Amino acid sequence: SGLVWAKNYTHLIGLAAPVALGQRARITNGVTTNLLTPLLSVTASGCLFQNLEFFNGGADATAAAVCIALSVGSRNAFVNCQISGGGNATSAADNSCRSLVITGNGTGGGGENTFSHCYIGLTTVPRGGSGNTELEMTAHTPRNWFEDTTFAGAATVTTSLLVKIGAG
Repeated sequence: SGLVWAKNYTHLIGLAAPVALGQRARITNGVTTNLLTPLLSVTASGCLFQNLEFFNGGADATAAAVCIALSVGSRNAFVNCQISGGGNATSAADNSCRSLVITGNGTGGGGENTFSHCYIGLTTVPRGGSGNTELEMTAHTPRNWFEDTTFAGAATVTTSLLVKIGAG
């Protein structure tokens, strides 16, 4: 399993040039066969992630690459971050491949997060799975804010999505 960020009001700031893509301050599993899904699970609230790249690039024939999963946590800020899942052809072909998943819990968890000057997705490995998505927000994920954020993707099928939002 991947990393779990569970401590409220803690910050992770990359000390590198504040470029839009390919930050050298990054969290990744590399391109080994060790696919971590999700790579990072954020269950804390009130945290800041800034100037970082999150890249889930491992290969695994049985699991999709989810890069970041936000579930219970809320009111987190991601500033100048690249969030890219499915960095291998095997995982990018899985129907459940996601770069970012925000899951609501019905009581406000998964809501009120801010993404500012971020890049969500990946264009170097085309998606091949039906319904895989760069950003998925399930039901009850209120008031998430995306400011000057780019959603990018490439696909070999017409059923891949940039954004998928659940009912409620």
